[in-house]
Amino acid sequence: MPTKIVASPVSTLAEGVDATLRLAVDPAMQGVSGTYFNGTRESEADSQAYDAGARRRLAGLSEELLATHLAQSGSTPSSRLPAGGQPPAT
Repeated sequence: MPTKIVASPVSTLAEGVDATLRLAVDPAMQGVSGTYFNGTRESEADSQAYDAGARRRLAGLSEELLATHLAQSGSTPSSRLPAGGQPPAT
């Protein structure tokens, strides 16, 4: 599906919308969690997704980048939460 960060998509926007919509509203998908899909097909993610060390490094880098961004913006994650420190219920 074409996005700002995917220069050469392998599916059309319509195919991406169909796949996303199926996962969101198809009754057959109710209760499905923790499963990777390639379009509308259940699939295996890239091997790196199953690598605990790679996931830890990604989490660390994400936290570092977020901390840098928040420091530059003068914000903190908790300053963006409503009173009580909890996100609003959905």
